[in-house]
Amino acid sequence: MPLAVLSLFVFGFLGLALTARVQHPGPIAVAGILSAAVVASTLPGIAAKMLAIVILFILTAGGMYMYSRLGSSLQ
Repeated sequence: MPLAVLSLFVFGFLGLALTARVQHPGPIAVAGILSAAVVASTLPGIAAKMLAIVILFILTAGGMYMYSRLGSSLQ
């Protein structure tokens, strides 16, 4: 089984289980970030890996910013 598929199974299962347990979308978001990092690490070429990880960090930071803004505006 490829590493990307295994990470999706493991992180997806743990993320969904923790999300159902704590009733918060944080664990599934972390599972998605971890799975994306594993998929980015399997890309061929150093430049592609670096670009994918930089894009992942930008999307993660943007998502965290939007979540904190929405969370504070809804309360």
